[in-house]
Amino acid sequence: MTDPSIKDLAYRGLASALGGPVDIATMLLRPLGYAVPDKNVFGGSEWIGQKMQDAGLVSSARSPVKEFLSSIAIPTPSGITKSAALAGAALIKPINAGKLASGGQKTVSKVDSATNPINEGFTRLFHAGSDPTKGGFFDKVPSGGVFDGFFALPGRYGSYGTGARYYADVADNKILKTYDLNYDIPYEKVSKALEDVSGIKSGDNRFDGLWEAVVEDKADKVDLSNVFNLSSSDSIGDAMWEAQRLRGQLAKKLGYDAVEMADENGTSYLITSGTKLNRDVD
Repeated sequence: MTDPSIKDLAYRGLASALGGPVDIATMLLRPLGYAVPDKNVFGGSEWIGQKMQDAGLVSSARSPVKEFLSSIAIPTPSGITKSAALAGAALIKPINAGKLASGGQKTVSKVDSATNPINEGFTRLFHAGSDPTKGGFFDKVPSGGVFDGFFALPGRYGSYGTGARYYADVADNKILKTYDLNYDIPYEKVSKALEDVSGIKSGDNRFDGLWEAVVEDKADKVDLSNVFNLSSSDSIGDAMWEAQRLRGQLAKKLGYDAVEMADENGTSYLITSGTKLNRDVD
């Protein structure tokens, strides 16, 4: 297929920026059970892009990776909204569903101060996130949502997220590092775990790209449209989030409670579902 021209990428990036709020709203409504179309939502980026194509402003050539990079290069409110969704999306499903994976109502977590001394051999990870105005708080990281875990930072809360603040004291030997994945843990063990969590076998021609995106944490260097068999209307941003979710699932499969992740903060950590939380009162 012909690669899109610079003009195509510019207009597709503009369509993504203009349709970003609708795309985000659609993404957030799906976990709540609302019936929303999978593709070409009115006013969304794909709908706008199709109108541009119908008007002859862009060709039919598509490249999800290049279009995604073009869209985030445009400093618009919708771009900021997309960044904010990265923090909030993990909470949307469990918060609004009002239940934990066990099926029971949320229970109040231990209220404590994050300034309390931490035991030797542990790392304190901080997560700030929205909570409902009614109901309890989380006593452990809930399952579900976009990432099936909580993103957190060591030593400080991130600038995203409002409402309740949580922290988790995770044993150092339960935090999976990129170095461990690539050099310490046997390849066969990591490969089998990656097959199990992704459903993609090592003999599949997509496996090398999956390995680079998930194990090496280089999703931005990989053609994810091939790894996840994306159609032209699928979001490369969603695919990058899926790579992060799979990295968390891989860590959990290998017996860890958190995994190191490279992102806009430099290094953050995805705390896996089921890990104990404390609610910070400071």
